[in-house]
Amino acid sequence: MSRLVQIYLFGCMLLAAQAHAVGLMPTPVLSNARISADAAFDPATGKYIYSYTVFNPASNTGEIYDIKIDVSADVSNNGMANNTGGLTIQRRLRRVDFATELFKRVDTNNRLSEPWPLQVQTIVPFGQNVPSGWFGGLGIDSVASFTSSDDTPNIVPGTSLGGFQLLSYGIPTIRDVQLIPFWVHVVDDHDAVSEADRLSAGQIERDIIFKTVSLGPSGVNYGSFGHWNQLRDDLTRAIQLGWIIDPTLASNLTKQLATARQTLDAKDFYTAKILLQPMLDMISRSVSTQRTSEGYALVYLNVQSLINNTPNNAIEPKISLTPKNSILSIGGNQNLLVSLIDLANGSKPIGGIPIRFTVGSGSNAGTVLGDVQTDQQGHATIAYTSAQTGTDSIIAQARFYGGEVTYDDKAIAIWSGGPDLVVPFFSPPLLITKGGKKFYMSEETQNIGNVIAQPSVTRYYIAAAPILDVTTAQVVGERTIPSLQPGKSDSINQRVFHIPQNLLTGTYYLAACADANNTVVELNESNNCSFSKIEGRQSFIVPIQKIKGANEKDEDDDQDEDKDHHDDRDSSKGKDSWYKNPFGKPEVKR
Repeated sequence: MSRLVQIYLFGCMLLAAQAHAVGLMPTPVLSNARISADAAFDPATGKYIYSYTVFNPASNTGEIYDIKIDVSADVSNNGMANNTGGLTIQRRLRRVDFATELFKRVDTNNRLSEPWPLQVQTIVPFGQNVPSGWFGGLGIDSVASFTSSDDTPNIVPGTSLGGFQLLSYGIPTIRDVQLIPFWVHVVDDHDAVSEADRLSAGQIERDIIFKTVSLGPSGVNYGSFGHWNQLRDDLTRAIQLGWIIDPTLASNLTKQLATARQTLDAKDFYTAKILLQPMLDMISRSVSTQRTSEGYALVYLNVQSLINNTPNNAIEPKISLTPKNSILSIGGNQNLLVSLIDLANGSKPIGGIPIRFTVGSGSNAGTVLGDVQTDQQGHATIAYTSAQTGTDSIIAQARFYGGEVTYDDKAIAIWSGGPDLVVPFFSPPLLITKGGKKFYMSEETQNIGNVIAQPSVTRYYIAAAPILDVTTAQVVGERTIPSLQPGKSDSINQRVFHIPQNLLTGTYYLAACADANNTVVELNESNNCSFSKIEGRQSFIVPIQKIKGANEKDEDDDQDEDKDHHDDRDSSKGKDSWYKNPFGKPEVKR
């Protein structure tokens, strides 16, 4: 039996008793009905989920069959107007995309002479879940509706029903709700219905609606001034509605929001958000005897959204370069660290900003050390070294908007330390000999710098020219020098070497050069060889007392070699031949 037939029969049975009413169906009584709501945020989808349960007290006579929740929006501040992704409505036996349902009800071609009541900008998009036997809908009066089907029992007096849900990207606000009891203007003869009867029936349809409020989605932009205004007004109303039960909690929430808002109005957005945190803590610690589920969700979700979405202050960067002053050894690394923070927003780190490191003045002036982007902690690091002494002024530059806006900081690096390898003693500096002969060499390699010198090679050269060029001279030998602490040396005494076989009899000049492979970065790279001038030191000559002439007759090789050796070693026996140098050994002046 259809619902209309049931209505008609019911009306006929009650006709005599209800003659004073409009139509045959008695006017239902619906008072003290209630709708409870809870709301939660789903971070996976970005949607707010509103869950409702409807209560119909046993004292009522009306059966609730339709529920309407206002979802209208302010055209000037409806940030949700186009956010319809993943929202569907239960339309009887199938689900319909919200955007499709909205399109059916929106005048897109201005075909009507009167303004169409539903526009895209005037509604907050939503999706719906419904209990079994119910379906959802979108009304042209900007409401989300839940309606029972013909074969589903209504919410009769003394019962309740849950499972009603709205899903939306809109933040919670206080919404008007209509709980509508079932009533139809049933008559015996439609032709006999007067205009007064029709007006009375329309008035009954309006009067029997139970009007209340609950939570529902808002269209405001997250974190906007409109959002702040909405929470302020909603909090005041929620206290009046009894959603915030405890007076102390209500007072504290109101005062804290007012303090945060005052700071916001002073254009300190960052601090305003900090001042919202106590509100979040208060409502989080509250219990059900202090507030309802609606009061909790309204305050918690809005405050959390304001903290997350209120824009920051205009950025005020501060760049710091450390260390500010360093004294370093050449060849070492100077590790530079930049910290970039936003003073206008709680000194929070600024990540993703390119930092250019350059040497503004000093021994490495004009060198671009590199570009490094700040990490999430606002840090950028770089290392550089110097091969020469001097004082570098280093500039770290934070580059915003492609370098159109920059913020700088400076530091000083003094490169004054380092190793310095020299050959303060070498003998013999000169020989009259020929290829294949052996000779005895003494040599000392010393670190006169102020930093340890790493292992190196000292190499020995021979050439016919008195001004020896190590790039063209022949190599007669080399040795490995261990690490040398400042002021320390390593030496050999009377070690045997041989003249290269390709050399003819003649006068040859010899030299030794420290760090022959150029592996050590030194304070002075020009004083490595035995013929080099060593600053701050006095040099002495070791006279050659006797040198065998080229036209003298050679004795056997061993005798000649011994003679060469003797001439070199015994030169100390000549007049004014041996002198002490600062290292305690004779030094040959080149």
